[in-house]
Amino acid sequence: MQRKILKIIVVVFLVLGYSCKEGKETPLKRHQEAILAYHDLQKRELATEVMADSVFYGVHLKMTSANFFEHCQGMLEKGIFNGNYNNEVIVALDKGFKKKVRLVFYPKFNKPFIESVQARFSYMNSSVFNRNDEGSTALIKELKKVMLQWYGGNPFIEIPPKNGFDRPIHVKIDGNREITLKEDGSLKEVIAVYRDLKPLF
Repeated sequence: MQRKILKIIVVVFLVLGYSCKEGKETPLKRHQEAILAYHDLQKRELATEVMADSVFYGVHLKMTSANFFEHCQGMLEKGIFNGNYNNEVIVALDKGFKKKVRLVFYPKFNKPFIESVQARFSYMNSSVFNRNDEGSTALIKELKKVMLQWYGGNPFIEIPPKNGFDRPIHVKIDGNREITLKEDGSLKEVIAVYRDLKPLF
């Protein structure tokens, strides 16, 4: 009899423990809820049929590779664009930021239109000993404000990481254009990806 009662008590405690665990707000649960909200936003924006192709400095989604290289040559001659050995485009930004920001980007083409653009933002001449003011955490806050001035439209939504050790992803969707921002592993750069949600191919 006592064994039977003991078994019942153990089962009750296991059920209660499981229920508490299920109801607990965990990083994974917050991540999953944010992903659902992200997919809902994506569907709503695509349903508007708004075409928002602008990226920056005259570069835009669906731009042909020929037009892109011709445009870059013109901006290079004007002294606005620079380059590196990886064929990436480099731009110095200062308007809207507390100090100069280095932008490095290059598009991904598909038959032969720009389908996405990956960019890296970092403070110029920043110190590795001053990450609070000159690292990616400070920069991503500035970038979100500056990009709202550049593009208007919807605010960024935050997708928390699955665990407490990673960094959140910030997403802005306007029509067919999706912009994601995330701090890189060094906490010096912010990685931005511009993606066409309605590519031509």
